[in-house]
Amino acid sequence: MLIATIVIFLAILIISHELGHFFAAKKFGVRVDEFGFGLPPRVASRKVGETRFSLNLLPLGGFVKIHGQERKEGEIDEPHRAFVNQKISRRAIILVSGVAANLAIGWMALSLVFSMGAPSKLFVAEVLPGSVAEEVGFKPNEIIQGWSSPEEFTNFIQAHREETVTINGKTVIVPEEGIIGVRISTFSIPKQDPFQSLIRGFEATISIAIGVVKAAAGIIVDAIGGKGDNLEQLSGPVGIFNIIKDAEGLPFLIYLLGVISINLAVFNLLPIPALDGGHLLFLGIEKIIRRPIPQRVEVLANAAGFTLLILLILLVTFRDIMKL
Repeated sequence: MLIATIVIFLAILIISHELGHFFAAKKFGVRVDEFGFGLPPRVASRKVGETRFSLNLLPLGGFVKIHGQERKEGEIDEPHRAFVNQKISRRAIILVSGVAANLAIGWMALSLVFSMGAPSKLFVAEVLPGSVAEEVGFKPNEIIQGWSSPEEFTNFIQAHREETVTINGKTVIVPEEGIIGVRISTFSIPKQDPFQSLIRGFEATISIAIGVVKAAAGIIVDAIGGKGDNLEQLSGPVGIFNIIKDAEGLPFLIYLLGVISINLAVFNLLPIPALDGGHLLFLGIEKIIRRPIPQRVEVLANAAGFTLLILLILLVTFRDIMKL
């Protein structure tokens, strides 16, 4: 069940993003040569019309191969349908459509949760630095199992001072003062009517997106300053696996899908070569200097950006594994 849930999550997130690019390109008459789920090497494929749909070995993303996007000489056989020959405004819309699709998925998922409602759950609102809770591995937003209210949890801790207890599978030695260093809060969503759900879902989408932008800015500032504090906020495939594993109930899974989709949208807008934001940056430079960036420079920048992303994925995955 868990593996099936993860596969469904990845399929929705990846396919929706690439479908955004796909339909925008089709809208402007730009040819799409391949729609791929996963990264090469290719496992299976089938051509439907002018587009080849492929299943690839590495389930770390997806792609659409748009005719003329890479500007390789000799490979553009329909110049009027090539990406590179479109107006900058059209190319920008095609690039940003994947992000827009992920934001739309996030909005719809959160709106659905508001329309369904969600029962009350306890979660970790804060972990105090240097506390017992931090030492044993409690994390912000972690769902607390086995108690129905913050008061019940606090009373349990107070009743077991200087004893060893198990919370969420973690062995905790409660200090004499009966404080382990976590602030517990409750999470619940009252059921809303459909129209109000859309409004609440939109507000939540904007709020989460702004939060992701602030977190990304903090990570960049820390990286420049040689710190890694905010990098701890990132989760890779292993971290997402653990989050999904701990989620309980359909509303929480749908909520998680929405949050991850919004995170993916904002991440893709970062001005890093190989991401949509990087390509948009190149278009902005092209608009200013009134000529395309030299292909060799663009290829090298994209290669460097892709290498950076792979290294970041490996680093975050390693940290996620160390937290298991």
